[in-house]
Amino acid sequence: MRRRNMLPALAAGAALAFQLGFGVAATNAQSAVALTGKVSSGAEPAMEGVVVSAKRDGVTITISVVTDETGRYTFPANRLAPGRYAISIRATGYDLDAPKAAVLEAGQAVIADLKLKPTRNLAAQLTNAEWLMSMPGSQEQKAFLTTCTNCHGLERRAVSARRRRISAGVRTHGRLLSGRHAAQAATARWRQAQ
Repeated sequence: MRRRNMLPALAAGAALAFQLGFGVAATNAQSAVALTGKVSSGAEPAMEGVVVSAKRDGVTITISVVTDETGRYTFPANRLAPGRYAISIRATGYDLDAPKAAVLEAGQAVIADLKLKPTRNLAAQLTNAEWLMSMPGSQEQKAFLTTCTNCHGLERRAVSARRRRISAGVRTHGRLLSGRHAAQAATARWRQAQ
């Protein structure tokens, strides 16, 4: 009787030991750092929430991480293979002070601190969602613009619409859009009226 009760207990103990051992190995592999650094600017010595991306030469995949409250970013060694990487950032209102690259070798951590400067072209950094949020009007009034993002971004339309309004006086948004977009806008307004 005792042997039967011991077998499940031994099996459970062996499984637990294997899982704990495997978990330790996985943790050690993840803690190895391939690329790290600190992101700062002239106004802020530590910039939290900056998306830092690394793209290896000749590869189409880009790996991204986010800086912590101390402005530090870290790429685990199991995510970046050895090679030359171009480093880029995404922080609305900022650009890299200068182009940045890093050459990674197996088993060695590379430190690449990043200095940011205020951008000269904020419009180019805004996403479609940020453009929609910054436009005047209610969500219902701007709903037809979501169909515009199927074929192009809103930056070109918003910037050209602003230039046209400044040079020719205020016009309605429907007149500034192409015929296809104006028709979509009219259909959306008609649906709202129903």
